[in-house]
Amino acid sequence: VIFFHMELEYIQGGFVGVDVFFVISGYLITSIILKEYNNSTFTLLNFWLRRIRRILPALSIMILTTLIISIFLLYSDERKFLGVHALTSIFSIANIQMWLLSNEYWGPQADSLHLLHTWSLSVEEQFYFIYPIICLFFLKKSKNYLALTTIVTSLLGFILFSYFSQKHPNAAFYLMPSRFWELSIGCSLALYQPVL
Repeated sequence: VIFFHMELEYIQGGFVGVDVFFVISGYLITSIILKEYNNSTFTLLNFWLRRIRRILPALSIMILTTLIISIFLLYSDERKFLGVHALTSIFSIANIQMWLLSNEYWGPQADSLHLLHTWSLSVEEQFYFIYPIICLFFLKKSKNYLALTTIVTSLLGFILFSYFSQKHPNAAFYLMPSRFWELSIGCSLALYQPVL
């Protein structure tokens, strides 16, 4: 991903790194949920609070640093837009903002968006809000139900992604439903591993 963003001609396909990141993320989160559920220590509130404590401090420092630097480098209108983008990043909806902007002909280009990279974090955080609820629902029935659900979700999600990537490529790239299948693959892999 780093070499891809350095625009080296012989390094192509850096976007695949994001796909791999989503699979790994789904795997790790499912592993954590399973371990805590089996130890009877898992709660939704604790899960979400841990995510906030892990992500928000670093994200806030990065955004604050970017906003301070923007005072010296950007015009007033650009700073206002950056402020809006900062808020969407903090509230984990930057991916939705990117999708809306990418459909606007006169909107800013991706390479001029200083917080563009926060779109993938927003996808991940949206997933982390929904997925633990799904986990709890199916784990109360059986781990096998959850495993079957993640496999079906991966297949259906891939079909959704394939459709949207042809008809609505910006939505397929930025929005969580069309990325769910990648995260769900990681979840499926974790469910077939022994719980530590």
